[in-house]
Amino acid sequence: MEPSCRYLRTAVRLLLVMALLGVGVALLVLEIQAGGTAYIVGEGLWSKAQKDAANRLYRYAGTGNVADLAATRRSLAVPLGDRAARLALDADPPDIEAAVRGFRQGGNADDDIGRLIRLYRYFSWAPYFHNAIQIWRAGDEGILQLSALADEVQAAYRDGQAPSPSQVQAFQRRATELSDALRPLEAAFSASMRQGVQQLHVALMLFSSGFVLLIAWADIIVVRWMQRRIRSSEGRFRAAFDQAVVGMLKLATDGQVIEVNETFARLLGTETRWLRRRPLELLVHPDDWQALDVEDDGGFCWKALKEPAEMRFLRTDGQAIWCRWTASPCASDDELGDYILLIVEDVSEARALEDDLVHQARHDALTGLPNRREIERQLQLAMDQCNADGHEHTLCFVDVDQFKLVNDTRGHVVGDQLLCRIARMLPLGLRESDLVGRLGGDEFAILLRNTDPKRGLQIAEKLRVDLEQMPLGRDEGGFGLSVSVGVVAVSRDTPGVDWLLSAADSACYLAKDEGRNRVHLYRESDEAMTRRRNEMEWVAEIRAALEEHRLELYAQRLEVRAGSALQYEVLVRLRGNDGRIYSPGAFLPAAERYHQSEAIDRFVFRRLVQELDSRPAHLQRLELCHVNVSAQSITQPSFRVFVVALLQRCPQVARRICFEITETGVVSNLVEARSFIDAVRREGCRVALDDFGNGLSSFGYLKNLDIDVLKLDQIFVRDLGHNAVDEALVRLISEVGHTLGKVVVAEGAESTRAVAVLRDIGVDAIQGYAIHRPCPLMELMAPDQRAVLRASA
Repeated sequence: MEPSCRYLRTAVRLLLVMALLGVGVALLVLEIQAGGTAYIVGEGLWSKAQKDAANRLYRYAGTGNVADLAATRRSLAVPLGDRAARLALDADPPDIEAAVRGFRQGGNADDDIGRLIRLYRYFSWAPYFHNAIQIWRAGDEGILQLSALADEVQAAYRDGQAPSPSQVQAFQRRATELSDALRPLEAAFSASMRQGVQQLHVALMLFSSGFVLLIAWADIIVVRWMQRRIRSSEGRFRAAFDQAVVGMLKLATDGQVIEVNETFARLLGTETRWLRRRPLELLVHPDDWQALDVEDDGGFCWKALKEPAEMRFLRTDGQAIWCRWTASPCASDDELGDYILLIVEDVSEARALEDDLVHQARHDALTGLPNRREIERQLQLAMDQCNADGHEHTLCFVDVDQFKLVNDTRGHVVGDQLLCRIARMLPLGLRESDLVGRLGGDEFAILLRNTDPKRGLQIAEKLRVDLEQMPLGRDEGGFGLSVSVGVVAVSRDTPGVDWLLSAADSACYLAKDEGRNRVHLYRESDEAMTRRRNEMEWVAEIRAALEEHRLELYAQRLEVRAGSALQYEVLVRLRGNDGRIYSPGAFLPAAERYHQSEAIDRFVFRRLVQELDSRPAHLQRLELCHVNVSAQSITQPSFRVFVVALLQRCPQVARRICFEITETGVVSNLVEARSFIDAVRREGCRVALDDFGNGLSSFGYLKNLDIDVLKLDQIFVRDLGHNAVDEALVRLISEVGHTLGKVVVAEGAESTRAVAVLRDIGVDAIQGYAIHRPCPLMELMAPDQRAVLRASA
């Protein structure tokens, strides 16, 4: 906060405090005056009651009339009540309720009682009021004597005989003397109270007058200071307005320019005098002006523009420049009225940089064509148009045949040059509304807008022929250029962009399967298309099964050579909505193709750890639990983090887990596979190399990878006992595995003869239908699992 603002706030607060204090003083003066008046009125009541009591007592002494005695008592109650109130206020602490009752007994008005109490408590020290109180106390003796005299006269008449004339005269003389003695005190009390109130009133009035003068002086000082600050602020604003590095405009509420600074004039390439009194509409690009909120009368709704906005301003040479403006409505008391302060900043360079970044984000760096992201965006817009007006479009998926040969034989530089030539060739003969983009590698996409599939096939065929006839340089290969094109219709029935690209991709690959250098139209009746649809249906079913927990854990026991130790492999089954159980062979291919394997692995492993951790008795009997991990999951660091976190929460489970990873999964990403193996082994797990032999087997992997178990693929086990070659291979792999210190497991043993051969070879464990048919995992976890195992065997 600026110092001037702090000073202004302090001055305003001081003035407010002084004003409130002045009001308080005025109220105090009025309250004291009202309290003094109340005491004077009370003294009148006191004096009148005292005189009336003396007169009534005088009469009662002569007549003995009981009515006169009662009147005497009533009159005496007034000064006695005031006395009781004073004594209550003199007590420590003061008895306010008793004081209220006393003053009320003294005949004082209820509205005055509070003032009587406050004036006595807080101003009894004041000189004249203090004297009045002392006089009041002195009058108590006369009142008490008058009350005692009334008691004596009453006693004289109570004996049944009237007092003698001499007694009556004595009573009457004493009553008169007491009344005469109290009269000077009454006059002195009233005079002292009046003088005290008057003096206090004068003092407070003098103080109030001085205080008012002080406030007036402070007001003058603050007003002069504010005037100086305003003039200084106006000067600084004028300097800031004229010397600002950004454009500034002062506009009337109708949009007419009142004043501009030099920066804005230079921004538009003109002088300030040519901009004054001109409508802002003439300075803004027409397209941007139409986008603003213009009212019916032509005025501008400035209140709606509170956030910064960007628009184009027109220079005198006709060039449009992008500027960011901020409008601030300002109130004014001069003849110009309210106005709008507009701050304008040139953002042309930032806008150009932003446009360049957007272009780079949407276009391929090599060819300059729209990239995959932009193609997908344009396809979505085309689908939206189909839904809106029902028009059809055609998507062509172009793949260069044998492009890898160019890269391998001529190098990537020549390959990139060829791709650029193709990118320049493809748009030739197409309309400006059509879209040509590069999906990646040697794949291109062409969106033919408002074109049906029949016409799209003709255009695609012409493109294929033109590319085939495109002459190639000596460095661009020694063979003819050809492309395969997949064509698919973009209509209202198209499921989505992903489906559209997948369908075009499938049609393109069918064109390659048919011999390359041809065009293929996507049809729902194609066998490949049918297979793709089935896979997509399985993907949807897998996602639903994951959400609805319809994936179930099964297990298959292993026969361990060492004895009766419990080992089994956890398998997964999918329960359909109809209750049917599906084996992995039905849904895992689709899961792997469409990247759902990791989600399945996460579900299976989380569920397995939960079940094992909740059954400590079963966990104690269990020696090893094999669980499969897909190649997709191994390559994801997030999956490794997920697995390690579960294992660290349940270390007793980790020692019973053996992860099975396939040989192809290891080969596809050796670095991530090693990271996964090292991570789970640190937590106490074991690792098995699954399906060994069904791929690019190399004993070097066994030597270099830190694995514990070697699982022979079932292709070597299934025909054991009938195929001597398989038996020799199994024996060889078993011996090598044992030499390397690995546990050897044979899976796929489906006959007793195969089991006998494996036992003879000496593998460490056997798995297959001949040993145990898969069953729900809960059955193996049941306490009476031995009966279950015997029944399955």
